[in-house]
Amino acid sequence: MNPSFRWGVPTAIRFGLHAIEALPEVAPASGDGPVLIVTDRVIARLGLAGRVVELLAPRACEVFAAVEPNPTTRIVDAAAARAREKGASLVIGLGGGSSLDAAKTAALLAREPGNEIAPLLHGRTKPAGARLPLVAIPTTAGTGSEVTPISVLTDPDADEKRPLVHPSLYPAVALVDPELTRTMPAGVTASTGMDALSHAMEALWSTGANPISDALGLEAARLVLTHLAPACARADDLEARSGMSLGSLLAGLAFGHTKTAGVHALSFPLTHRFGVPHGSACAMGLAPFARLNRPAIEGKLARLARLLGEPDVEALLARLERLTRAIEIPGSLASLGVSREDWPALASETLAHPNAGNNPVPLDEITLTAILEEIA
Repeated sequence: MNPSFRWGVPTAIRFGLHAIEALPEVAPASGDGPVLIVTDRVIARLGLAGRVVELLAPRACEVFAAVEPNPTTRIVDAAAARAREKGASLVIGLGGGSSLDAAKTAALLAREPGNEIAPLLHGRTKPAGARLPLVAIPTTAGTGSEVTPISVLTDPDADEKRPLVHPSLYPAVALVDPELTRTMPAGVTASTGMDALSHAMEALWSTGANPISDALGLEAARLVLTHLAPACARADDLEARSGMSLGSLLAGLAFGHTKTAGVHALSFPLTHRFGVPHGSACAMGLAPFARLNRPAIEGKLARLARLLGEPDVEALLARLERLTRAIEIPGSLASLGVSREDWPALASETLAHPNAGNNPVPLDEITLTAILEEIA
């Protein structure tokens, strides 16, 4: 734990069932230009983008529904170009983490002197800082992107997936309505939920952890470990959906300040190289990294165990592994087509990722190979 730290979140949060109905009240009054709604085709087909348009009437709206999982720099460039072309005065991110991340970076890029996000993503230039007004409306309980200054993008030209971190990526407003997550299939609920759990637990053991992130991370992990299985089993269980949405939100508030660590460092090449859904990639490494990092965070794990009514840390880790099996997250690299021949490249990319440096137990080829052996 850091003995000194800074804390602050500029995002105004509205949480609860029907929170989306507050959109006309909280959407920033931002000029005469139209509202650009950044989302994906599924959300548009489900009618949620149309609902946002209706809520904002008579304000003009432009729907950009081209976001795909693991959004690319090209999608962000296209969304920002649409914002500039239409003279948008407000951006709304609607959907899962991919849509929120794309909306956040498009709102930033729309006011940058350059027309491409790649130079910002790779650190060749620094953001000017201004962005279009931005509202985030998540429809999944997983990424917490609605309250973080982070967007994760894939650059196909550089063949790389990496995060962009900047204070201007914080949305002005987050509307977190658990009812919107009822559209998620069980598999998506499971994968995104394990992403939220990974955020919560990595916030506890990141080298950037502090007393506020610890409090948020512990409660977020308790909520997810309590509510994820029921949410996967019953789409209409609003108590479970609310617990998951709150857990995801609190985890986002926690890791947005601490940053993630080894679990996420390993997840990026698993997703980018092998197509593993991000939350599932995180889930595979969560228990092994918890065991690796246990000497550094024994007290925090013991506190989480007590919060969940478990007798000790061993029981907590067993509960985590039972949950992963119960919600049918893939349990091995081999089941995903990752062979031992792939391990050197996988290890190299993991160790080179900036998040690897946040792990409390230093990562090297030996420690990472032991992790890979555990999930082989």
